[in-house]
Amino acid sequence: MSEEPEQPTTPEGPRPESAAEAPPEPPAEDPEAASSPPDSLERRALHEIVHLWIPLAIVLVSVCAAIVGWRASLSDESATHYEELSRQDLVQQQQLLVQDHNAVDSDVRVFGQFAQYSTLAESLLHDAGVVGGPTGDQLREQGAADLSVALTLGKQLQTVDYAFDPSNPAGNSFLREDGTYLPGHPYDADQGLATAENNDLALHGLEPEPLLAKAEAQHNKGVDFTGIAALFIGVLVLLTLGAVVKGTQKLWFAGSGAAVGLLAVLLFLATQLS
Repeated sequence: MSEEPEQPTTPEGPRPESAAEAPPEPPAEDPEAASSPPDSLERRALHEIVHLWIPLAIVLVSVCAAIVGWRASLSDESATHYEELSRQDLVQQQQLLVQDHNAVDSDVRVFGQFAQYSTLAESLLHDAGVVGGPTGDQLREQGAADLSVALTLGKQLQTVDYAFDPSNPAGNSFLREDGTYLPGHPYDADQGLATAENNDLALHGLEPEPLLAKAEAQHNKGVDFTGIAALFIGVLVLLTLGAVVKGTQKLWFAGSGAAVGLLAVLLFLATQLS
């Protein structure tokens, strides 16, 4: 029998037969990985919640933007409607004012004739009493005719509250006892115009200035709603960027979108209720 050769020995013990039989060394730890702590569970959970809620927020903001845009269009339509009503009232108001001015002008002409016939009647009746005889009778007849015309004209003066109405001349400082015009009391055109406008009921029912103010207010409200819709569009941009990016930027975009969206909602409510 052949003898196996002796294995060389070392002071620590028998030498291993080959390097393959040596036990593997443990991997060396990365000092940077050991020094950087992992993200906390709370932060990861927050990221997941934000990531899940961003699509729903985008849909909600889109609906809000559509509602605000619709409200802006309604305000513009209302402003146009009030502007048209104001224009119609203004045209009708001018027509009625022209009619009132024409009524006063007509009264001024009638007053001139009233004063003229009153003076003629007074003069002829006075001369008839002085002259007498057939000539006096003729003057008296002509004076009576002029008196009748003057009394008729006095009844037509309406825009000064019938101040020259000869139906009841007693106590009327503008008239003589017979109902004719007493000189020294001219026709007050300003009072006549004021009376004509006050008695014009159709004129009081027109309000072009308030309607124009309403139109301006609705127009301004439409502009405000348009600006609020632009804010909602900005919120959509922020939320979309928040859905794309990761990490801290996601939270920043989502938080900014939420803040701007809340501001837009408050502005919408304030504008709607104003």
